[in-house]
Amino acid sequence: MSSGARRGWNVQARCTDVPSALVRPFAFLLVLLTAASPALAWSNGGYSADPSDPDYGTHDWNAEHALAWLPAADNAWITANRVPYLYGTELPDNAGPPDGIGDPSLHHVYHRTPGASMPIAVARNIL
Repeated sequence: MSSGARRGWNVQARCTDVPSALVRPFAFLLVLLTAASPALAWSNGGYSADPSDPDYGTHDWNAEHALAWLPAADNAWITANRVPYLYGTELPDNAGPPDGIGDPSLHHVYHRTPGASMPIAVARNIL
């Protein structure tokens, strides 16, 4: 006799034993998770058609929240120039505008110690 049978477990359990109230929510959650794109969680919010009205995305949200870590004078200057600041968060990825770079994956800077940048080839090997 198996140990499961001795403990009173139904070793012959089938999918029909799952409560029907759990099937629909689980199926919905499964469809939702498979349809979601992980790249959408970190984005520019699209590329802006008008630089004076930049599209807002997570890059911009992070840039705005980074202002809290700046000295007051720097924060004030960037806050006064908020529109170009936010537009600038998409320029490394966007090749369309004249000042855009169009490099969506290789424009990150990695640091190994304060003040010392790491060559991108080394950073790729680490990541």
